[in-house]
Amino acid sequence: MHRLLYSLPFILLLSFSGAAQAQRAPKASGLDQAIRTTEQRTGGQVLSAEKRRVDGQLKYRIKVLTPSGRVRIIYIDAR
Repeated sequence: MHRLLYSLPFILLLSFSGAAQAQRAPKASGLDQAIRTTEQRTGGQVLSAEKRRVDGQLKYRIKVLTPSGRVRIIYIDAR
């Protein structure tokens, strides 16, 4: 019983510090999501990614190396 009482503050401290870290963790940006989606759909490796204005619209330009060894450029709407 004494061990439980002595360890309770430590357990509470760990749980609160974990919750605080989760709140401070940065959220994924739209570009990060576009990269993950591209990797999942193509099965390839993203070589570069950037936001560009194409024909007056914001798009993500993602260069990906496909499993077959080809390099493809994929545009995804940034909205």
